[in-house]
Amino acid sequence: MSFRKWILPCLLLGPSTAVYGEDLLEIYHQALAHDARWAAAQHAATAGGEKLAQGRAALLPTLSVSGSKTYYDASIEYQSSTPLASGDRDYSIREYGANLTQPLYRKPNFAQYLQGRAQAALAEIQLTAARTELALRVAQAYFDVLFAQDALQLATAQKTAFQKEYDQAQARFAAGAVAITDVHETRARLDLAISRKSPR
Repeated sequence: MSFRKWILPCLLLGPSTAVYGEDLLEIYHQALAHDARWAAAQHAATAGGEKLAQGRAALLPTLSVSGSKTYYDASIEYQSSTPLASGDRDYSIREYGANLTQPLYRKPNFAQYLQGRAQAALAEIQLTAARTELALRVAQAYFDVLFAQDALQLATAQKTAFQKEYDQAQARFAAGAVAITDVHETRARLDLAISRKSPR
């Protein structure tokens, strides 16, 4: 996003009595909300923070849970004399289990954790640098616009002054009070002021 596209309207539409520092702070907050490079830096920092969580997860214990249910359906008939009665039998057996594993030391996992911590720290540093860079870009664009406004005001004032001087020189020349060279000199100064005021 080009800062000059929205800094200039902010300055022109803002109150004329506003303090420059307050305007700059407001524009900086707008840049935090809308600048694409800053948004990309924030997403990169979030991704870097996830690296730390992923590395830490490799050091945590793992818990596995299992369960089963077995259903039996049988028909029983005894051939010899027995106190047990023949007939249909149906029942189910449920089994549950849990297994908690905590590795005491796994070098690859610990290395992954250290790498994730380093990546998270780097992402945080890069985010801070991106914030500083954004502030510098906003300030540079802001003061460029202010400088352009001051230059335009100065050129406008010079044009007005030289226009009056030129009109007076023409009037004096018509009255025979000055030479034509004086008219040409004032006209040259007026043309220079107009060229400074005109956009390039």
